[in-house]
Amino acid sequence: MRNYIVFRRSAKCWVSFASANKTVIRKGLTLEEARRMCAHFNDNRTPAQERRGTKYEFCQGGDL
Repeated sequence: MRNYIVFRRSAKCWVSFASANKTVIRKGLTLEEARRMCAHFNDNRTPAQERRGTKYEFCQGGDL
């Protein structure tokens, strides 16, 4: 079933993590597709993205 959402969030510390804005990247993915997309981005971040704490994450549809 395709019901996962991949989103991007940037947070430099745990204090800002919960309130950081989430930007939807793609909807309607399977669990495996969402895992692969996040792993690919997170494993290939630029130094600037690492400094900003930018990562791809995923959740089940409707939970964003």
